[in-house]
Amino acid sequence: MPRNVAGVRRRRLEDDAPQPFLSACYIAKNEAEFIGRSIASLKGVADEVLVGDTGSTDDTRRIAAELGARVFHVPWTDDFAAARNAVLERARGKWCFVIDADEWFSPEEGQRFLEMLRQVDRVPQYHGVSVYQTNLVTLDGNEVLDRGRTVRAWRNFPYHRYSQPIHEQIVPSLRGAVYLSDVELLHVGFASEVVARKGKSDRNFRLLRKYLDSLPPDAPNRLYLQMQLGREYQRLTQPEAAADTFAAVADEIVKRGEAGPISKVIYAYLCSVIYPLGRYQEILDWSDRMQSVVPLPSADLPFYRGASLIQLGRVREGIPHLLEAIACYEGAPAGQELQSVDQQVRVYALASLAFRMVGDLPQSWYILRRGMERHPDRALLAERFLQLVKEMPPVDVQRMVAEIPAGSHSGIARIALLSRAHDVCLAVALAGRAAGDLTPAVWAAAAALFMGHPDKAVAIVGDLPADHKYAMVARSVCAMGARLAGDTVRFAELVEAEPDSTIRIALRMWGGLPINDGEADEGVKGLQRLGSLIPLPTQPGAAASTEAGPAA
Repeated sequence: MPRNVAGVRRRRLEDDAPQPFLSACYIAKNEAEFIGRSIASLKGVADEVLVGDTGSTDDTRRIAAELGARVFHVPWTDDFAAARNAVLERARGKWCFVIDADEWFSPEEGQRFLEMLRQVDRVPQYHGVSVYQTNLVTLDGNEVLDRGRTVRAWRNFPYHRYSQPIHEQIVPSLRGAVYLSDVELLHVGFASEVVARKGKSDRNFRLLRKYLDSLPPDAPNRLYLQMQLGREYQRLTQPEAAADTFAAVADEIVKRGEAGPISKVIYAYLCSVIYPLGRYQEILDWSDRMQSVVPLPSADLPFYRGASLIQLGRVREGIPHLLEAIACYEGAPAGQELQSVDQQVRVYALASLAFRMVGDLPQSWYILRRGMERHPDRALLAERFLQLVKEMPPVDVQRMVAEIPAGSHSGIARIALLSRAHDVCLAVALAGRAAGDLTPAVWAAAAALFMGHPDKAVAIVGDLPADHKYAMVARSVCAMGARLAGDTVRFAELVEAEPDSTIRIALRMWGGLPINDGEADEGVKGLQRLGSLIPLPTQPGAAASTEAGPAA
């Protein structure tokens, strides 16, 4: 059959087929490390997956095709909007959803997204949907850097297309309202190792400068692109250049008197750069200049104003501003253009510290507890807890331990262990275990070793499940507990039963058992690995021993 006839027949079959509901659209280049997880997270969510490959030399195309995606070549012309639009042209779904290879849905969020989108589909005035892009700090963890709204789904109309070659925008083309969903899309593209490996900043600098040079001085998107240029300086740890770029944009916004989302974001970016530089009075000056153009609700303006006042010694004057920032985070989260989790944690930690500084310890604990409820297991809040208990009478400390929010016990207990506050570690960890969290028991057992109670340490973690995240630590604690209790036979039995060969050699070295020739280096690595999790008690007479623990 002639190829053109086959093509016509194929198009007719596609035209006659029912229209898919959702098309997931990618552009990708050398994303073999991530794209499999991303596409897999769309199973049962997207009806079709399209991958516009812009020149991969790795296994990106193969991986995507094996997972059922339609993969095709898209010429790269230094224009992200053009590449994305080329993929949108091929989408057949009623709705388009744009996602990058380094992003994915958790199983629950993917289904929530689909159910939400089907509901929105019934309301004709909604043409687009925004989700939260949650940026993770590292590739192998779940610690959140920040969260920001981004429009990712829209009705598949031919006029819904991207503009701008870099930091491309879809919103200007939407001819209807945008539904603000609370669905979360996870993203690792801003993790430092990814940025460095892909050379994103060098590429973005080049494209931003190229595009800015082509724009007239009064172009409406010029300030936005200049702000993005400042962000690239910030990512490259060039704070002075970032501050100068952000300040130029902020100054122009003030001159124009334009209140809008960009004015709120540029204030936050500017302060985030100059605050670590100690330029506190400059922040107060910018707060005065920009308060009329930063739309409410804005947690950033009161936070940086309050924090700067406290740094300048005006603590009582700064406290109301921090409380205003907390009210913004707790009362109007959807109104925040950028939700930096680290900054939210700092607000609670600084407000708690400020109340301590003025002698109001009950209010300090109240604010700290509210922060823990929203952000459990954050090290900064755990450190504030340990500082606060030192100033509290024992009866109040007992009450505080009983009031620790669920999810915060493990973080506080581990920080207490690393700080050698063993009694606090033990109390907090046992409270956490009583509340159903097994992880704090590991830190409690290690604390018991240092407190001279090896039998208690073994009893605390002896029944930890074998598949627990810290099961290896628990087994090591049991072995060390037996050795410290003087039961060398039991110690040897537990060491030889250890399934991890590196840890087995490390425990032999720690406990003074003989090791084979050539195993010393592996044993040292095992001791370092174990010591990165818990401090190791000294074992008298051991061939190798240490009290050095992990960095707090």
